[in-house]
Amino acid sequence: MKKKEALFFLIKSLTKSELRYFKLFCGAENANYIRLFEVIHKQQTYDEKEVKEVFKEEPFIRQLTATKYYLKNLLLKSLRNYHSQISKDAEIKDLLRNIEILYNKGLLELCRTEFRRAWKLAEQTENFPALYQLTTWERKLVTAAKPQKNPLLKEMVDRQLSFARQLVEDSVDWQKMLSPHLFDYAPIEEEIPLRSYGMRWLFQYQKRFMAGEREIARDCLLKIIDRFEQHPIRLREDPHLYLNVLNNMLAFLIFEKEMDEATALARKVRNFLSQHTQLSAPLLKVLFRTLNIELEIYRDTRDFAKAELLIGEIQTLDRDVGNRIPLNYQLSFWFQFAHLYFLQRKYDDAIGWINAILNHPERQTRSDLVTHTQWLNLMLHFEMRNFFVLGYFVDGFRRYLKKRKKIQPYEQKILSFFSRSIQLPEAELSPAFRRLHATLTSDQRYSISSFERGYLDLIGWIATKANNPA
Repeated sequence: MKKKEALFFLIKSLTKSELRYFKLFCGAENANYIRLFEVIHKQQTYDEKEVKEVFKEEPFIRQLTATKYYLKNLLLKSLRNYHSQISKDAEIKDLLRNIEILYNKGLLELCRTEFRRAWKLAEQTENFPALYQLTTWERKLVTAAKPQKNPLLKEMVDRQLSFARQLVEDSVDWQKMLSPHLFDYAPIEEEIPLRSYGMRWLFQYQKRFMAGEREIARDCLLKIIDRFEQHPIRLREDPHLYLNVLNNMLAFLIFEKEMDEATALARKVRNFLSQHTQLSAPLLKVLFRTLNIELEIYRDTRDFAKAELLIGEIQTLDRDVGNRIPLNYQLSFWFQFAHLYFLQRKYDDAIGWINAILNHPERQTRSDLVTHTQWLNLMLHFEMRNFFVLGYFVDGFRRYLKKRKKIQPYEQKILSFFSRSIQLPEAELSPAFRRLHATLTSDQRYSISSFERGYLDLIGWIATKANNPA
């Protein structure tokens, strides 16, 4: 995103309810910034030349940057008001502002009321930065009421120091996560704050998993999940670490080939997210990632009935959230759809999604998926015996690979095979596939990494053609 496009993307991110609130927030006035908003909102991609053309007769266009800046701040103010209760943390921030305003006005009793509300919320959510700030206000309120030395002050200072130490411990936990050599297997106390408990056991999991201690690693994740699920308020307020742990467990179950358990856990993640009335961008990404993993599970287990149902859910979600699905996830979904339809021999459906990827103007956002979509395209047209266009697609794919990178030996080998297969009689296809399969599996020069095979099992498809080319 270019700097001049920032306002455009902010406007495009507005939900219908946020948009409606913004218009009410601004009132009925026909100010320049409102007219500018309407023009930008109608654009599909940001075009500043078009904006300048629309307002070429208006004096304010000579100060377009200033008008855009004012509009951006007005939008953010509107969003702050609209989302004032988006989380307990947001409520605490508003209460802190109230405390400062009331204190400066000398309305100390009202100030104490706001202080008590903020303190209760901060304690419930273990919000140590807020508790540290609130202790400062607590000192000010005490000294304002009794300027003389007060024995409570030492207690407040000690309490503030304990909050400061917790902030330091949080940073140390992050330092250990980022610098594994600092990690040790020190016992983890049960009574420490929830976030510290989760972070430390999560790092234990990573170390145990890498050391091959699978069952101990699993137990580490189960400890975190169990502890978090005992605190429903915290789960609502700060779900990100909990979801990170569930995603780690999901990856663990797939690694262990426990697909039924993995499917159940993916549904658990989706059910948890469905309890949020409005998903933030980070939570939406968790949802997209989970849906993508669930599609992969159904693909690998050949559970096409469930896959079809999930594809329908994803398409409904796509319509509901609109441009809030990042392009890299959207392309990934399209690839999964195409692959699943290919495996079911629903070739017309598969072609539609393949073309959606290959014709997308920003497809290079996921060049990895474009590459595997090209392979899938060749496989599909071979299955359909579209030999007339197959040669054209092979040549186009080869040019694409040369532009993107050096062609790998296995890529060159398989592309050459596709080119030759056009000329082969039907009876010679099966032996030709057997020779290709033997070369790819026995000659290390043509090896395909397990990472690459995770997208598309070229070797597996070639093996099926070796036995039955039809």
